[in-house]
Amino acid sequence: MPEIDTRNLMYVVPENPMQARFSMGFCLASAVLDGDVTVGSFARHAIGRSDVAALMPRMTMTSDPAQPADMPSTRRRWASVSVTTVDGRSFTAQVTDPEGYPRNPLGESGLAAKFRDCTKSQPESVQSSLPGWRSIASAPTLRPLGTVLRAVTAA
Repeated sequence: MPEIDTRNLMYVVPENPMQARFSMGFCLASAVLDGDVTVGSFARHAIGRSDVAALMPRMTMTSDPAQPADMPSTRRRWASVSVTTVDGRSFTAQVTDPEGYPRNPLGESGLAAKFRDCTKSQPESVQSSLPGWRSIASAPTLRPLGTVLRAVTAA
């Protein structure tokens, strides 16, 4: 049975890709070491990385009681990150409505980068289909996108 931090409802040491997605320690350690968190961060082989495992115990997460409890929130949301260095200095940054939130949606370049990351293991027809998905509301027929969906392979 995996260890779960019941105060924060996250996996302390994830055992599979889905648990890793809900492990703040895993996500933060991956971001620190790799500079970003991508689909590849959650690949089965990435879950057991020794460098990530060594950094995870140094990550803690606490809930901010001032955060809105309603989801989706009708009020602004934020995330704060604090880093304490080995010599005791502390740095904190707060982001309100991070990129990708409803009040701060991804721009076209961010959306395209995310789509490329999510489809890089797929056939070229899937990788190049973003314009079709972006114009789905005005498409005269959905047949071409149906063909794209049939080309998607299991990860």
